[in-house]
Amino acid sequence: MTKRQPKYTDKFRAGAVVMLMAAGWPDVKGAQSKVAKHLGVPRQTLMRWANEENNPAPPQLVQEKRMDMIQRLEDIRHLLLDEAEKAIPDAPLNHLLTGYGILTDKQRLLTGESTDNNAVSIKIRYGDD
Repeated sequence: MTKRQPKYTDKFRAGAVVMLMAAGWPDVKGAQSKVAKHLGVPRQTLMRWANEENNPAPPQLVQEKRMDMIQRLEDIRHLLLDEAEKAIPDAPLNHLLTGYGILTDKQRLLTGESTDNNAVSIKIRYGDD
């Protein structure tokens, strides 16, 4: 008996490509493997979809999924900020803010913005320190 190839819908393939983008592909090493494992899809198959080489999702559907993901991330970020203020007495603020930062990075990846931290640290010395 031969093993049947799974059928992936256009919607699934578009979501997979957007998930790959949100994971930082092509700049983040290991993004392909991580997303492929999460979705249960062979890495090579995922890469063919992302590179539009074999049975790619319709570009319009990928764009719709991308915009939907951006909006969902924005909505969740706002909820986290609202909840952070309420949770300060009970939850570690650093956990809430870490979640906010991760969502911000994912949203920035999907909108093509930089996720680099270009902050400059200045050390001021007083006296003979």
